[in-house]
Amino acid sequence: DIYPSLTQLIKSGPQTVITVNYPYGDPSDPDGDKLEEEIEFQCGYWYDSNILQYSLHKNGVVNKSCIPNTAIPQDASKCVDANVVYKSYLKGFKEGYFYDIDTLTLKKLLIRTGVVRLANISDLIIGWQGNNWIKAQYGFYDSGYNSWSDYDEIDENELYTGSVLFNLENYPVDVIDEEEEVIIDEGQHEVVDEQDSGKKIDEIVKSVGDWFEKNWKLIVYIVAGVVGGYILIASIVTTIFLVYKHKYNKKASIEQEIPLTQSGPN
Repeated sequence: DIYPSLTQLIKSGPQTVITVNYPYGDPSDPDGDKLEEEIEFQCGYWYDSNILQYSLHKNGVVNKSCIPNTAIPQDASKCVDANVVYKSYLKGFKEGYFYDIDTLTLKKLLIRTGVVRLANISDLIIGWQGNNWIKAQYGFYDSGYNSWSDYDEIDENELYTGSVLFNLENYPVDVIDEEEEVIIDEGQHEVVDEQDSGKKIDEIVKSVGDWFEKNWKLIVYIVAGVVGGYILIASIVTTIFLVYKHKYNKKASIEQEIPLTQSGPN
């Protein structure tokens, strides 16, 4: 867990924003449909916080122990204190928005991306247990998210709008389309989702098919060897049986040729 450095995000953000197809430009100017704005690095009210997502995607965010939130740094690529190791988090992540999704879709989103931020409230949904949401709560006097609650009941009929952080290059799980309830310790219930295994099954079948295509000669040799082994064993067993049968028939024939004599006084 870290306390993110917003000053580092601001300093690492874009310096200029160009808007194309600007509807209020000068038609007589060849570049009149473009609006170019210089971004002032400051923490005031007028700073557009939406720009921070571009900084996060390109550079990630560091802990405030590296770059404090007290002032905009001169250089956002190194820590203010030389004794602190520079380490960025969430590099490559983007901010995504969702609108009017139902409860089941929100649960799928939690499993896929993690924390969900809903619009118009400060709480962050980090999961659910039974019929209640688990939320991170913002503390008093700007102390950050320092507590959590699980007493807000889930309304199955509610629609949700908000945002998430995600990374397309490191997606956690596959598509989900079913829901089931499982029992966990201490008699509590947790709702989890099953993964749609169709895509994975197709991948497994394809990989097995590719392997057979590459190694079919080896498979033929193995099968031929196994079949040949069975044929050899069958031939040996048959030979032993025939030899035994031949000896048995020969012995029976000799016994029939021996004359029977009766012992007794002459």
